[in-house]
Amino acid sequence: MVILIIAAVIILLAIVYFLKPGLFKRATSSNSTNIGQQQSEASTSGSITTDLGVASIEDVPQGQTTPGTAGSGMAGYQNSELGFKVSYPDGWSTGTYTLKIGYGSVVSTSGSAVAFSPNPAPTSTDRNTLLAAYLKSPITVILFNQPISKFGDITKNGTATVVDGKQAVKISNSAKGTQNIYVTKDDSSTFEIVFNPAYGGDAQLFNRVLNSFTIL
Repeated sequence: MVILIIAAVIILLAIVYFLKPGLFKRATSSNSTNIGQQQSEASTSGSITTDLGVASIEDVPQGQTTPGTAGSGMAGYQNSELGFKVSYPDGWSTGTYTLKIGYGSVVSTSGSAVAFSPNPAPTSTDRNTLLAAYLKSPITVILFNQPISKFGDITKNGTATVVDGKQAVKISNSAKGTQNIYVTKDDSSTFEIVFNPAYGGDAQLFNRVLNSFTIL
């Protein structure tokens, strides 16, 4: 009788395993997303993987903000260490993070990012909370420590444009309305100016920001 009971239990467990295997597996999350979007499960290390690399909260020069001209609706931002200034919508907040691109433990390119968001600046000191907020910003300026020639695989299908009097390359996604602008800072570094309307703003607003962008 005992043998029959044990056999019945084994058969029942086998049926449950094949019908609902998720009960015996640990839930995981491995989907990487576009920059400006976070994974569904935040990392405990203070970093989030995006389709461009690993974003993390590290020491990045904060820059200075200045009030805009009355009635312009735009404020000023200048970051002398990163080497740019720009106008952005009055009342928006700013935040900084780093972006590292590479494979495995080898980092081929790193960037210092400044995010501009219509949402209030996060008050949390938790790095994951801060990073998740900064990645959901419609406008981001990133300074990479590589010349624009290193981005050839990305920019080869772009269209020519001009930023601050310099030749630049624009990558547009008409379906999503996103724009990525690459412009040379100097022989060893490149700016990427990112626009993602999913988090606020429109193309007209981005053009105002882009037209004000000045390399120092």
